[in-house]
Amino acid sequence: MNKKVSFALLLMLLFATLAHAQKRVNIAFIEDGHKLSNEEITTQTAEEINNILRFNYTPEFQFLYGDNDPVKIKQMLDQTTSSDDVDIIVCFGALSSMMLSQMEEYTIPSIAGLILDNNLQELPKTSIGTSGISNFTYIESPFDIKADFERFKQLAQFSNIGIVIGSYYKDIRNVWADQYLKSIFDIPFKIIPLSGDPSEDIKKFDDNIDAAYFLDVAPYDETSIPFKQLMQKINHNKIPSYALLGRTFVESGVLASSLPPNIISTYTRRIALDVMKILEGQNAAELPVSIDMPESDLLFNLATASQLNIFPGWDIMAGSILINPEHQADSIQQRSLQSTILEALQNNLQLKAAKKSPEIAAKEVSKAKSQLMPQVEASANGVLIDDKRADASRGQTAPLTFSTNATLTQIIYNGSAFSNVAIQKLLQESEQYATDKTELDIILNSATAYLQYLQAKSFEKIQNENLKVTKQNLDVSKAKEKVGHSSISDVYRLEAQLAQNKINIYDAKTQTQQAGYYLNHLLDRPQNEKFKTKEVGLKDSILLINDSRIYKMLSSPALVRQLADHMVDCANKNLPEIKQIETTIAAQQRLLESKRRSTFMPSIGINADLGKTLKRVDLADPPQGFTSPTKNWEWSIGVGASIPIFGGGNKRHDIQKTQLEILQLKDQEDDLRKQLELQVRSTIITANASYLRTVQSEIAREKAHKNFEIIQDYYKQGLIDVINLIDAQNSLLQSELSATNAIYQFIIDFLTVERSIGKFYFLASEEEKELFFYELRMAILTSK
Repeated sequence: MNKKVSFALLLMLLFATLAHAQKRVNIAFIEDGHKLSNEEITTQTAEEINNILRFNYTPEFQFLYGDNDPVKIKQMLDQTTSSDDVDIIVCFGALSSMMLSQMEEYTIPSIAGLILDNNLQELPKTSIGTSGISNFTYIESPFDIKADFERFKQLAQFSNIGIVIGSYYKDIRNVWADQYLKSIFDIPFKIIPLSGDPSEDIKKFDDNIDAAYFLDVAPYDETSIPFKQLMQKINHNKIPSYALLGRTFVESGVLASSLPPNIISTYTRRIALDVMKILEGQNAAELPVSIDMPESDLLFNLATASQLNIFPGWDIMAGSILINPEHQADSIQQRSLQSTILEALQNNLQLKAAKKSPEIAAKEVSKAKSQLMPQVEASANGVLIDDKRADASRGQTAPLTFSTNATLTQIIYNGSAFSNVAIQKLLQESEQYATDKTELDIILNSATAYLQYLQAKSFEKIQNENLKVTKQNLDVSKAKEKVGHSSISDVYRLEAQLAQNKINIYDAKTQTQQAGYYLNHLLDRPQNEKFKTKEVGLKDSILLINDSRIYKMLSSPALVRQLADHMVDCANKNLPEIKQIETTIAAQQRLLESKRRSTFMPSIGINADLGKTLKRVDLADPPQGFTSPTKNWEWSIGVGASIPIFGGGNKRHDIQKTQLEILQLKDQEDDLRKQLELQVRSTIITANASYLRTVQSEIAREKAHKNFEIIQDYYKQGLIDVINLIDAQNSLLQSELSATNAIYQFIIDFLTVERSIGKFYFLASEEEKELFFYELRMAILTSK
């Protein structure tokens, strides 16, 4: 019988436990705006509550949205506080939290989740840090208006500030609030209530207002088009602005704001813990209202700063969260890898100068051809002789005679002249190959400069992320020191690390700017011109290395050698350097042939002359000064030929000299081919090493990240000292930089391989790429 009773009691206890575990809890979430305004916070809070309560309760949530209408929010508060279906109320908006805090009594547990300023809103706080009001608690503001104001003064210069609030915040527009704001703002200020109409609200910013501080913007939603229109008008009037409530305001056009890192996760976790304690039976009046938040990060809108001509120093910008870092404006040029190369081919000054060489050589060809054309000269003469000679001629020669003459010469055969045309054509072809070489160099240089700019930007981002990690560690260290779990030396060590991180950011920014200047230089753009970029990665479809067949080749030492052999063959066929020296040799051989023929071949030409005396003038008898000129034209025509007989051996020595020059060029060609083969094989080995480095660097980054997470957690628990923490962080930083560098370096190294064979396949058609792999496959099969 006792066993049966015990079993029954056990069943009753089990059912009671299950019943308790399945107890439903109704929680009302009240939000100021519409559904999407704070969806991330409400959704994450619901998830946190579910995680904490899942073993004992089944939470059910009501999501109520006030559409920034105080009347509607008041109705929602009245309905939920009087409802039997609601167990806990949580307000997420600034307006709903303020209205909740002003209620006279609370029939159900209520949490005011978003307080703008504790002092400004006169919230109650006991000596032990609680609200002291039954069924009511709040979370102290994580924001600091005074600290915001001091930061704002570092960003911009102003003398009169407008404090922007919702038009229904009547309860904080009193004498005490005025005195409190005066204690914060040491300059004249004006309260500016918003109506929701951008055209009307902008008029409230009179000529004396030269800065704006946004406490709240209801009835606007900060992400709405009307608020963005208001910000456009404010920025157009050159009024710098600062917002209390963070990122969404800055994204909508506000110049700056402050935001504690990981605020959402910290904030939602705290609300979930308060809900749990209330359900465990603790009165909301006994819950602490303070919340520990790390030091805030500065959010800064660079597009707005550019519009306002505000350029803060790097000490302020270091570690800041930059919104619109490339000034997302339509007027700023968007560049990709391909567009950069095309622009370089059009605008690069070095290439422009190189392209003039074939044009100059073409003129030399035309000059050589002109020597084979008829040469015609015309002349007119006036001859004055002395009287004695005129008298002695017995009237045949006048003292003053005017005549005209024309001469024509035409080469029938001249070996040197004919050879010169052929030689100049070959030299023109050689200059074209030299231009092709310069073009390949410019493609590689511009592509490398673009990738190095992306690399510098990535390094800068990594250094900024590292700075945030140091700030997090510093916050943990300060908290540990505050409760006596670590010494002040840890704080000093991390503050020193923070300063070093800022130096690294300065260096990274410098490298980014220098890379941008160099890229603009290659494109013949103003060197300080701003531009936007498109990221390039290993999986970018335009790159040949995106093809899995390349990775397969680079993964095997034997295939790497075969790839190098094929690439050498490609280089011998494609490289303009080889074609240039081949055409130079051909020109010298043509010159040698011409010199040999000149030793025995004659030069033949035609010469014709046509002349006439126009006037004869007798100076001694002016009235009869003009005598009749010759009536008939006088002409002559002749054919001449010349052949060298003996020149003291000059031609023989000249031929021998040209022969030696040809031999010298052939030696240079052999040396060039070997150098280019060495270059091809070296670049392929380098690219192979770069590829392997990308694989191992990614593994190192992953392991360093996991190691740092463990070490960071150990430090929080007090299991290790700060030196181990910093060492793990530095290891993570180096692995991040190394992995990022490996990716960009591999792309650059493989582009260098393509340059070494004289063909950039990332600019080629799909058919050309497939032909490359087909020829590579055939070459491998043939070599077996």
